[in-house]
Amino acid sequence: MVRAIERGQQDIILRKGGIAEEGRGFEAAHERFFLFPTYFHQQRAGIREDFESLFDEAMRARPPEARIVVTSWVSVERSFIIERESDLGALTTRHVYKPHVLVERFHGRHGKALHALEIDVHVLKEPLDLPLLDVYAGCRSWVELEF
Repeated sequence: MVRAIERGQQDIILRKGGIAEEGRGFEAAHERFFLFPTYFHQQRAGIREDFESLFDEAMRARPPEARIVVTSWVSVERSFIIERESDLGALTTRHVYKPHVLVERFHGRHGKALHALEIDVHVLKEPLDLPLLDVYAGCRSWVELEF
């Protein structure tokens, strides 16, 4: 959740890989990248109670149809793979998700593992308000922004 990262309430991104990666799973392809806020997979039920207000706030700030507003970028400080479900509990203070969300991701497609990216966030002075292009569509980990 971008808002949680920008507010310092999450300092780790946990990825499995998008459907568009077609069996390849996730790969940490970049050391720095913009956070691309999506609303497709967002579910309030998957956010821990203490952070539900961030979800509501993000949904209220959702840009108009066919627009995307990018407000930050991150640098990856360290990446590692979580290969045991029992290791997920140690990360609880570093993200906003309920335990079952990460367990489901862990056991989902592309094997039993999650990629973890420890990040440092950088909020843009001026947000990037861009058209939401068709080439950004689909469940994928990486998209090239067109300015």
